[in-house]
Parts: sequence; structure tokens; C-alpha cells
Amino acid sequence: MLIDDLKATLAGAPPPVLDLPPIEAPPLHDLIVVVPALPPEREVDEARLLELYEARIRETAPRRRRETGEFAKAGDEVLVTMAFFHEGKALAFTAVDRELLVAGEPWSVPGVGEGLIGATYEELSSIRTTFPEDHEAAWLRGVTGTWRARILEIDVVSEPDWEAPDLLAQHGIDLSLDDFMVALREEEIANMALELKNQAVEITLDLLRKRAPYTVPREAVEREIYTRWAGHEGRVLLELGAGESDLNLSFAAWLRDEATFADCERRVHVAVILAAIAERDGVTLSREALQDALDTAAAMTGATPEAIKADLKDDPAGRAAFEQDAYHIQLVDHVLSHARIRYLEG
Repeated sequence: MLIDDLKATLAGAPPPVLDLPPIEAPPLHDLIVVVPALPPEREVDEARLLELYEARIRETAPRRRRETGEFAKAGDEVLVTMAFFHEGKALAFTAVDRELLVAGEPWSVPGVGEGLIGATYEELSSIRTTFPEDHEAAWLRGVTGTWRARILEIDVVSEPDWEAPDLLAQHGIDLSLDDFMVALREEEIANMALELKNQAVEITLDLLRKRAPYTVPREAVEREIYTRWAGHEGRVLLELGAGESDLNLSFAAWLRDEATFADCERRVHVAVILAAIAERDGVTLSREALQDALDTAAAMTGATPEAIKADLKDDPAGRAAFEQDAYHIQLVDHVLSHARIRYLEG
């Protein structure tokens, strides 16, 4: 049964090993990559800096975690996991995993923010809504149903005193206003640079796919789709108490979705190419690449690299996945080192 397979997967059961047909590693010479500029609206102008400033102040505002038995009020930040049900059946591609919403404030589907008012921990909340006619997913437009939501956290957030002369200090920011704005600008520019690099990676990998055509076995694509589904919508539905029927309907929809199939097919193709390049060029996971991955994880989580390393030591499956991710990044960097990348100016 799918529900048993899903539980085993989420518990860390190793996936079946697929014997994929080999591929000849593509050459890395003459890789010319042209990355388009970001759209003009991404410019870090005064309006954008003001948005970043207000967002950071709200992020660092004093807050209190509501206790079990307390109910969310308008303005509270609510961490929620949920999925949409129509006529009693879960609809695929509607899972929302640990998203932070504000009770009473608009969301992409009208009525959800308002429906969070009065919600509390542990109990499943039901929020009756209708998808708007201009929703990005055409097949959901105008559909009425119920969001089944599990509340994970509720925070009462203090409204900042925007006129206070020591506002930054109140929020733990030990910088002058000018220096803080400079820091926000530099942080946003760094994020944009990372976005451009990620575009360069995707363009480069697509060039390699053209150099090394490959027919990905359908079984491998479906396994990749299952892995992605299990880690997101399958897990969310299981946490919300969905049964075998809902899980089967959801997974079947993922298998039928052309965009999902194409993306997973591409992912497997890229993995096969990188494995062939690694074998040909003798690339193995280096200590430096692993340390870089630990440092990145530490920066994202606030933990120390040593603490993350200690946690992984007691989690063989987690350690293997972490090392695989670090190895993938190392292989991508190896490929990029052979490419000539040009970033177009906006």
C-alpha cells in the first residue's frame, strides 16, 4: 500500500537501486554561457530598500509564543501546514508545508488569513474558501472547498515603534541607520548575485544535456517523482491524517503532470551526466567541499558547523544525503570552472 511505502520512506528506508544505462561523459570545452539580466523591477532602489527595512524590523520585533489552548488573533504570525480538499478529496498540488501566514491578512487564496483567526495548536482547523478566478493554476479557478490546516506555531508580534529614536537598538541591531541601510543593500545584491549564478548553473547543465542525449527510463523518472512527492505533498497529507485513497489520488496526479514529469526527467538526466563526468575526471567528495556545505548549513540554521556535524554523526541516512548534496555542488562547480560565463547587464 502507498501509505505504508510513504511511512517507510519518511522513516529513512533506502530507495530501491535502479541500474541505469551508462552514458558517455560530455566534453567540457567551449562551454559558453550567457546569463540574461534580472528584470528592471529588481533594482535595489529606495522603494525596495524601504521594503527590506520594514520587513527586517518586523522580523526582529519582540514576540511571544502562544501556548496550547490560546487562540490566534488578528495580526498573529501563524506557522501552518495545510492542503485543500474538494468534495472530501484532497486536491493535488495544493499542499502548503510550514508556511508563515498572518492571521487576518490576505493570502493568495482569499479567506485563508481570516480563517486562521481563532485557530489553536494541535487541533486540525477547517477553512472554507474559493480559489479566485485569476489563480495561477487554471484548474483550481473558482473551485470551492476546505483547507485542512494544522497549526504548528502562533506568535504574538509586537508592533514596532517606528518613531522611536532607538528603534534599531530595540531590535538588536547595533548599527547606525545609514550603515544598516548599506548592509541591507549589500545583502540584497548578494542574493541577486546568487540568483544569477543559479541561472548560470541551469543554463550550463542544459548545454551538457544537449551534448549528451539520453533516454531516461520511465521507471527512473517515476522514482524521482515519488521522491519529490513523498518529501512534500505526500508527507503533508500524511501529517493531516489523509488516508490511502487521498494519497493515491495525489500521487497519480503528480505522475500525470507533464511539467513535473519533464522536470524530474531532466533531473535524472543531469545526475547521470554528472556521475559520468565525475568518473572520467576523477572527482571525489573533498574535505573542502564538505566543510563548505557545513558552513552554508550553519549560516542558514544558526547552528555551528560542529553541531551540525555531530548531529549527522548519529544520523547515517541524513549524513549520506548531506554528503550527496555536497558532492553535487562540488561536481557543478567542477563543470562551471570549465565554462565561460557572461552576465548581461540590465
